[in-house]
Amino acid sequence: MVGFGLIEFFIGLVIFIIIFGSILAGTYYFTKMSLLKTEYRFYYNRVEYFDGFLVKNRKAVNYDRISNVGEAMKYR
Repeated sequence: MVGFGLIEFFIGLVIFIIIFGSILAGTYYFTKMSLLKTEYRFYYNRVEYFDGFLVKNRKAVNYDRISNVGEAMKYR
């Protein structure tokens, strides 16, 4: 017996597809849950946002510290 046969190739291919599919599904799930858990709170002088699914992060940005709003506001 030299090298891999056709059966061994398909077994390896099935294992690869299962592992790759599991990683892809896990990445999708955690990304979606993280985006669903993001919360914004707007105050008169700052915006606070809470993000994260497994690890909670709280961040605040003062309005006077914002220097560029990006291309989205260019055409309004």
